[in-house]
Amino acid sequence: MRSVNIKAVVLCLILVGIASCSQQPSEVQESAADHEPAAVLQPAVQMEFTDPESLTSGGYSIFNETMVDMTWQEIEKAVEEGAIVLLNTAVIEEHGPHMVCGIDSYLGSLWCKLTRRKLEALGVSTVTAPPFYWGINRSSHVFPGTFTVQDGTLESVLHDTFESLKSWGFDRVFTINSHGDGAHNAVIIETIFNRPGMGKFVAFAAQQLDYAGILGGTIFFSLVLIVGNLIVDVLYAVYDPRIQLG
Repeated sequence: MRSVNIKAVVLCLILVGIASCSQQPSEVQESAADHEPAAVLQPAVQMEFTDPESLTSGGYSIFNETMVDMTWQEIEKAVEEGAIVLLNTAVIEEHGPHMVCGIDSYLGSLWCKLTRRKLEALGVSTVTAPPFYWGINRSSHVFPGTFTVQDGTLESVLHDTFESLKSWGFDRVFTINSHGDGAHNAVIIETIFNRPGMGKFVAFAAQQLDYAGILGGTIFFSLVLIVGNLIVDVLYAVYDPRIQLG
């Protein structure tokens, strides 16, 4: 089984995220006369593919272009080629009156498609696992349409998913998550590294109505979010020459 360049995979994930977040509406063709041409507003990182229409060839199904559309022989061949696996772990939850509840899963599915295309263009064999859309939604669970599971359920099903992939021969799995609940993300990380941490602590505190634990966890995850946003702002200046840190 050939080795995989982990840096290449991580870089592709970063580029896909920047390109997705920076993309301008297609209907905007040019700017006002007293501004620079609209071409200047295009993202510095261009995700170019030979067949962009194939991204929507399967409609809006989040199972399109995943292992669901493969035979077991095709999956076995992917294992023999040393393919890596992309796993969408975004969940289903409310997004206000203007978005459907599955927007996180749809976005994660798109990111998996874009990342797989970019990796395969670099010669890295890649397959996408069926999406994992059950997770923890402590901040929005009171709204209809928001599905939430216990932290133990999330950990067990994720663990069994990884074990299944491992038993087939896959040894590298990358999770792509466009959902931002701190407890959900933390439990995923803790499950991957098999280490207890704040995610399970906060999830358990919420179940037991431990307000001190909930408050402490909220402060912790808020700090993590602030630091994460700061890092993203700095990376934008690194990858986009139009942005300067002031």
